Amino acid sequence: MYLYDLDTQNETKIAAVYSFPAIYGNRVVWSQENNSSAYDIYLYNISTQKTGKIATTNRSGPESELDIFGNVVVWTESGNVYMHDIASNKTTQVTRNGNSYQPAIYGNRIVYTVGNPYIGSNKDIYVYDIPAARTTRITNSTLAFNPSVYGDKILYADCRNNPEYCETRDIYLYDLSNTSNNLVANFTGNVSTGTAPLNVSFTDTSTGTPNAWYWDFGDGEISNEQNPAHTYLSAGNHTACLTVSNANSTDSKLATISLK
Repeated sequence: MYLYDLDTQNETKIAAVYSFPAIYGNRVVWSQENNSSAYDIYLYNISTQKTGKIATTNRSGPESELDIFGNVVVWTESGNVYMHDIASNKTTQVTRNGNSYQPAIYGNRIVYTVGNPYIGSNKDIYVYDIPAARTTRITNSTLAFNPSVYGDKILYADCRNNPEYCETRDIYLYDLSNTSNNLVANFTGNVSTGTAPLNVSFTDTSTGTPNAWYWDFGDGEISNEQNPAHTYLSAGNHTACLTVSNANSTDSKLATISLK
């Protein structure tokens, strides 16, 4: 892996690895296999010319999908998106669905694909707001993938015009500042903790005039009611997700239901 300086026209070898690096400012990040057949995330500081390991992943494949902005590095591991704050040395798991890929970051937003971007359909673009810890679904074509983000703009590829083979890929731009997209999912539950079996009554409090509701209760059960009730039968932490949509937008909200 090499670094080329456009001003000085100097080329510098950074590491002897097979990897897909990312750069922001004076920092370069990449993944590198370790002796345990897992992959570590490394950072190279251009100013100091020093290399250091910032995280260890637990998967057996290279973390080729990674990005950096400011102090935050994002990558995929076992189908989930993680972020690492270099300043605080803290790693946070962003997704838990085991089906998230291709993360990119700019500012306080992480974009990624949910669904395998390399085969089949059932893949869409999501954005995660870091300060609010909030996830929003951006597309609903089930054929969108490979997102990038800059400011309020999200760019992605979509095979909606060639859904059978996905050989014709068009590029779409989504504007987060567009007020017609301001659908915000939200809900409350009468209880969030208890002992199984636990009956929870959910109330939709979304704004932006949704006209469709999809509840994933986190235990394999779903509902299309606006205000459903659900009985949790097993102990553990269950992630309830409400996805609302209308003609202009789709948005999702997550909450944890804990049972003993």
